[in-house]
Amino acid sequence: MDRWIIQPNVLGGWDVKAREAPKPSFQTSTRKEAEDWAQTASVPGDTVVVVNRTGQTLNRITIPGEAPALKPSRAPGARTQKTGHADQSKTTPAAPKVSAVGGPVAPPQPPMRVPVQPYELPQPAAPGIPEFKEEGERLNVWIDFGLPIAAAIGAPFFSPELVKEAEGGWIAIFVATLTWSLGCAIATYSIIGHRLGLRTGFLAAVGSLLGAWFFASMLGVGVLNIDMEELKPRGGGGHVWGWGFQVLWEFFSTAVITYGPFGTIVSGGIGIWIGYRAAQRLHGA
Repeated sequence: MDRWIIQPNVLGGWDVKAREAPKPSFQTSTRKEAEDWAQTASVPGDTVVVVNRTGQTLNRITIPGEAPALKPSRAPGARTQKTGHADQSKTTPAAPKVSAVGGPVAPPQPPMRVPVQPYELPQPAAPGIPEFKEEGERLNVWIDFGLPIAAAIGAPFFSPELVKEAEGGWIAIFVATLTWSLGCAIATYSIIGHRLGLRTGFLAAVGSLLGAWFFASMLGVGVLNIDMEELKPRGGGGHVWGWGFQVLWEFFSTAVITYGPFGTIVSGGIGIWIGYRAAQRLHGA
């Protein structure tokens, strides 16, 4: 029988999904409400499994089955089947009991349980290429609106080079800031698509920026001028958390110096948007 899987979502609540379903059928803020809904939506024989973020089973609930149906009994006077001969007699249900007052009394029937159809909450569909292009066009409208303002404030806020590239839309900004925007995209995709925890998500962000920097350097486009000495662990080794924050700060501070605060936010936001949509499309996140 199909089973329901209850698991935490990235927003802190709980999702109820049918097995192999791409999207949850029910979402709530508490685990108890999720379990209650799954049991109500189940039919006898279904299994409800509660797991944590790492896939470990926290609870398993099996919905009890129905009472066995009544077996038909042989009609009175029917002959017993002999070996080697087909039984030509017909079976009939047991004769109903007769009430002295109301006539025949129907035999008791097992209670029927009508399965509840899962209530599908409205979910945002994972955008395809047409929807993605439409979102990009809306983003370009906002970029065109903010360009004169950014140019008027000056280079410290939004670098002149990025202002010029921004005239080509979000794609031009993404390419011009490839190290920073691609790093943000890969990190977002990894964390959301694979539901990474704090430690693994932190390391994924560090690795994403380093990988994007290497890729941009190979292409010679959108390369940040990172100081290699700043990427080396300080103090002859150091803890992985300290080194990770050191790497993240070096990339962020260099992006702010290169693109300006507004340019860093815009390019990083484009990368996060691309990574989120990719995770939603490929992993149903």
